[in-house]
Amino acid sequence: MIDIFLQVTTLKESAKANRDFSDYESALEDLNQAVEVLMQEASTTHEDSYKDHIDRELADCYGMIGGIYRRLAQINESDSKLFKSYLEKALDSYKNGKEIEKDDSYNESNFIIINILINPMQLINQKKEILEVLSKIQEQVKGKRRDQWWAWSDLGLFKLLSGDKQGALEAYSQFKQKGARETDYESTLAVLSDLQKQLQSAVLSDLQKQLQSADLSQITSTVQSIGEVIQQLEMSSTLKTQR
Repeated sequence: MIDIFLQVTTLKESAKANRDFSDYESALEDLNQAVEVLMQEASTTHEDSYKDHIDRELADCYGMIGGIYRRLAQINESDSKLFKSYLEKALDSYKNGKEIEKDDSYNESNFIIINILINPMQLINQKKEILEVLSKIQEQVKGKRRDQWWAWSDLGLFKLLSGDKQGALEAYSQFKQKGARETDYESTLAVLSDLQKQLQSAVLSDLQKQLQSADLSQITSTVQSIGEVIQQLEMSSTLKTQR
């Protein structure tokens, strides 16, 4: 009998290697094959604990697929159609993942972020969801993920989106202490920069006419807060980023 989890692990490792060498097409093929293997296995079992294991692996695969499409969007940022197309594919993958992930908020948090990148008005429309995810992340950093830099990054990001700039600055200040590397700073700064650009574009575009004054104020304040956080991270990192 084939150990499907070993097979899936092998496919995920291959996907990571292909992704790191910028072979995104091969990485997506690996992950889609892993999803197919897991879905087929899920259709043959009714044992809850085994199904939970499958769901966790599936959620992880969907998160990785979403991450690759998100990276492709960043690479093609200058082409607005491609940028949006890749973001929509990332959104679909994160949506699949968030519906089955357990004891985690990776797919759910990224679903919210991608929604905002596609349509900055979602910062206003997703207030309830932002606070729900923020609550989950706050519990995570108190418990099993308190020593993981990316959990503090997520906390900082959702503090920003909820309007708590000071809380965001405090969360991001944990970066070095939690072992963040230079590449981790780069990825975090890229996420913040993308959000800042999209939200700023909403303020400067015709979308402004659709906003109530309170909503416009919230978006403008968030843009400013993101700028302050970016400045803090650049100062505390070893990066020599020219912005």
